[in-house]
Amino acid sequence: MRAALAALLLTVGLALFVLLPSCEDQRVFPRGDTWIDLLSIHEEGAQLDEAVVKLRRFQAVQRQAEEDLLKGTRTLAEAAEVVLESARYDNPQLLRWVERNVPARTDHERMMRVLLGRLSAAEMVGLLSPAQKDQLDCLRCELASALALK
Repeated sequence: MRAALAALLLTVGLALFVLLPSCEDQRVFPRGDTWIDLLSIHEEGAQLDEAVVKLRRFQAVQRQAEEDLLKGTRTLAEAAEVVLESARYDNPQLLRWVERNVPARTDHERMMRVLLGRLSAAEMVGLLSPAQKDQLDCLRCELASALALK
């Protein structure tokens, strides 16, 4: 009896050993995928990871610039320059969108308008304190003055 059970277990183990690698191959390599396909998928994943890193870096720069504007520690022109430079490197799609959709003479002026628009949207939904609203009014005057000088 023990010999029969041992033989059965040995046969099942041997069958699993022989059949299991072929099942794993199908899970690792779905039908039709070759090494070239897998490398392509891996490269695309790496590109997507890089795009996420760049977008997060741009968003951090933009968020910091907006916070500095509302605190009054940075001028609108300085913030626009910092965000514009970050967008050139990390978010060129935004620059193309801004160029098509924000009326202005220069990229710098467009970015100043974008920053003011974002802060105005925050004001409209009640996210700004009274002091921040006052600072936003000062930023609007700063933009008007900068445009009047040109």
